[in-house]
Amino acid sequence: RIFVVGRRPVENAYDEYLQERYGVTVTAIAGCVVSDGILGAEEGYNSTMKPLLNRKFGRDIFKEAEAAQK
Repeated sequence: RIFVVGRRPVENAYDEYLQERYGVTVTAIAGCVVSDGILGAEEGYNSTMKPLLNRKFGRDIFKEAEAAQK
């Protein structure tokens, strides 16, 4: 799982790619208005999880997901 904040489309190719291909769930933890605490929580969690997930799969799955939606 990774966390995101901000307004996002209901269907998102990036989210779907990560879920279908790697079983990684993208979870929205806040909408458009966020506090420093919420941003800190998102950044802190993701700064640990993203490298761990990349190591697990042996490549940068997040760059791959970004490229797949273009």
